[in-house]
Amino acid sequence: VTSTRTDGDSTNDIAVANMSLGGGAAPNDNCGRTVNDPEHIAICNSTAAGVTYVVAAGNSSADEQTFSPASFGEVLTVTAVSDSDGLPGGVGGGLSCIGNGDDQPASYSNFATRAVDVAHTIAAPGSCIRSTAPGGGYATMSGTSMASPHVTGLVALCEGENGAHGPCWGQTPAVVKSIMLAAAGSAAAAAPSNVFNGAPSKAIAGRYYGDMASTAFPSSASAVPANAVGPVISGTVAVGSTLTTTNGTWTGAATIAYTYSWLRCTTAAVASCADVAGATARTYSPVSADLGKYLRVRVVGTNGQGSGMMRSVATGVVAGPVVVAPVNTVYPAISGSAASGSVLTATTGTWTGTSPSYAYSWLRCTTTAVASCAAVGGATGSTYTLGAGDVGRYLRVAVTASNARGSAVMRSTATAVVSGSGGAVVVAPVNTVGPAITGTSRVGSTLSSSTGTWTGTSPSYAYQWLRCTTLAVASCVNIAGATSSGYTLTSSDRGRYLRVSVTASNARGSAAMRSTVVGAIS
Repeated sequence: VTSTRTDGDSTNDIAVANMSLGGGAAPNDNCGRTVNDPEHIAICNSTAAGVTYVVAAGNSSADEQTFSPASFGEVLTVTAVSDSDGLPGGVGGGLSCIGNGDDQPASYSNFATRAVDVAHTIAAPGSCIRSTAPGGGYATMSGTSMASPHVTGLVALCEGENGAHGPCWGQTPAVVKSIMLAAAGSAAAAAPSNVFNGAPSKAIAGRYYGDMASTAFPSSASAVPANAVGPVISGTVAVGSTLTTTNGTWTGAATIAYTYSWLRCTTAAVASCADVAGATARTYSPVSADLGKYLRVRVVGTNGQGSGMMRSVATGVVAGPVVVAPVNTVYPAISGSAASGSVLTATTGTWTGTSPSYAYSWLRCTTTAVASCAAVGGATGSTYTLGAGDVGRYLRVAVTASNARGSAVMRSTATAVVSGSGGAVVVAPVNTVGPAITGTSRVGSTLSSSTGTWTGTSPSYAYQWLRCTTLAVASCVNIAGATSSGYTLTSSDRGRYLRVSVTASNARGSAAMRSTVVGAIS
């Protein structure tokens, strides 16, 4: 086989060789030269010449590391899967010739346990395979010797067909292996529900049979998304909290798109995990079914060359709900008439946090400022009846929200001033629309000012006109004697700007509001 690659005839070059054979052997490295293993030395020499070797894993239901040539790192080692219908999903029923279930590792197949062996192991159908037999005719047989030729045929297709070169053409056996493993891993990552039990993402008690071989060859193994740093879950691992995953770090060609699947695990082992239905976002909030379990997330990266998959490490055990301290988001509010004998009612306002309880304390205030308020003795309900002692005062309510994580207090805004029973209340003026100046901005013309719009009880109004050197309020000074609603512009106003300040007053107080500026005066 090797000589076809080294003689002068390029038309007889063998690119891939199948070895449906094997035997027990102690693990060895250095291409077998350290222990003088002629088989390993020959395979290494042939691989160096450009031949890709595909070999059977063995049929002893044992660790392939003690079998030859299955344990050689230079070969592509093939385990066997029992498949009754040629379709994924495990719904094809048992295989009559061997009694294995559909889409399960073959009961006889060897497997990998070491990372170094997982790195060159792939799976293919090997049970109840009907094919040509020595001496003519057909026969049905089972074994990794039936699985290995399937993968050998795939390598041949990857080299090329119908006169066209494939992605494996001209590549070294090491690259060919990478392309085949990338195709298998990409197919598994793209359709995780189709993966058979025993594949790397669904290892069975530490046994790894490799992903199912696939024809989805990438143009290059390095172009397929490959995870370099696994995804990481952050957040409090408790019912009701929110967990968030990173994508991890990936290599691969072009833009990589990511999808997510959250997994619920009965132990920290991958084999105990199952997908959480519908949990396919980057975040996940544990529910009561997760209590006492572990969580992982599976991230699949996909580009035009294929897909790759990586799971996060398991979280700790999911704890019971987290109690979150209360935080106010909407103030408490008071309803009812601010008059002696009336009943005021308080809301709690709106709070975040875990099921807080509420307590009330009514406050009597001499002004609208919080600093003027004092608690009303015994007034601790959600309602309060105003009495004679409240007349002329303002009322607030303080609501305290509490739970096991702590407490917080929020006060309402103040009521209007409390009137006597049936009496009128004088309300201080408050401007809602500023005063406005009308007229022509020219010396000799008369400007007029409106009062603007005010709330409050029957305010009276006073005016003061201001002369300004710029548009800024800080540049303005009072014009002596200009205290009526109208003002006639003089030569002193030329090049200046004018404002008017309107003061509204009643028995409860006064407030001033300036107009916008007019000018410059011409």
